[in-house]
Amino acid sequence: MSLLLSSLGAQNLRPSLTIAAASDLSRLEPYFQQAFPLADLTFSFGSSGALARQIENGAPFDLFLSASEEHMAPLVKKGRVIKEEMQIYAIGRIGLWAQSGAIRNLGDLDQPAVRVIAIANPRVAPYGQAAVAALRRVGLWDKIKDRVVYGESIRQAQQFAETGNADCAILAWSLIFDRGGYLIPDDLHPALRQVAAPIRQKGKNTKLAEAFIQFLQSDAGRAIFAQRGFNLLPAPPTLRRAAPRR
Repeated sequence: MSLLLSSLGAQNLRPSLTIAAASDLSRLEPYFQQAFPLADLTFSFGSSGALARQIENGAPFDLFLSASEEHMAPLVKKGRVIKEEMQIYAIGRIGLWAQSGAIRNLGDLDQPAVRVIAIANPRVAPYGQAAVAALRRVGLWDKIKDRVVYGESIRQAQQFAETGNADCAILAWSLIFDRGGYLIPDDLHPALRQVAAPIRQKGKNTKLAEAFIQFLQSDAGRAIFAQRGFNLLPAPPTLRRAAPRR
């Protein structure tokens, strides 16, 4: 990877990459920046659905890191991303978190004292869809749906719980895995297969976007995800393309 970045910056021009990234990756940004010290990485975090709409409308991103395949599919169909470079990079997980620490499992949500439950808007956020699916699976959704408030992303849902505007939130496990809370079993919701793809832009250099995707699949990249609360697919036997040499 260092050889690749050195090659990209060989003419004393720092390569840059603008990344539309699902909000569950927001705590991973420092690790990505550290892995690409010779490049300027700019992240725009949000719900995958909202970011996909921006990309459809021509937003000048170089790379899309979606929290689900669902929001990547329309971009593939319309040729807005480079399908051949698209890769699943991790499997997301969800968890329940309360500032008080008193709400420890999904069953606690049925208590009268739990007045407001925050989740991400399921229309645009895969983690919101997963939260609704899990609540339906355990028979709670119809009981508590009138107490649910929606954030436009999981980060906003998290803010509701942190500021006391919600008693708890169902969030990406990557945001709360080391802050206490309850890991919701993976079999209660559809798999959050997170997928990356370079965005097709006329005249844009996609080499760094492709290098970033390769990094996500490398041992170092996979270690970051494993340590920050994600599940992983089996490791690819080899990278599809060797890093260019000087």
